Amino acid sequence: MKDGVKEILGKEVTGVVMGGRTSYGTEQLFLVFHDGSYLEIYGRDFTCSASLSYGGINAAVDYAKGAGASNPTVCELKPKPRFKMHPKR
Repeated sequence: MKDGVKEILGKEVTGVVMGGRTSYGTEQLFLVFHDGSYLEIYGRDFTCSASLSYGGINAAVDYAKGAGASNPTVCELKPKPRFKMHPKR
């Protein structure tokens, strides 16, 4: 998988564009983000599930492995560390 996927972590999706079949024979899907950037996902033959699934990263990795993926690529947004505020002295 290309590194572009890592660049979307933390971005808010504001739109999805389904491009359909291109002149190259691939399907296109664009995720559009709040800052005006977008990521193209493409391939010769892909689809998506009918609804969202729940369970987080671990459940998604387990599902991918169960479907035959030997080493799924995981890009995860880690929460920012929270600093304890100290009162002014």
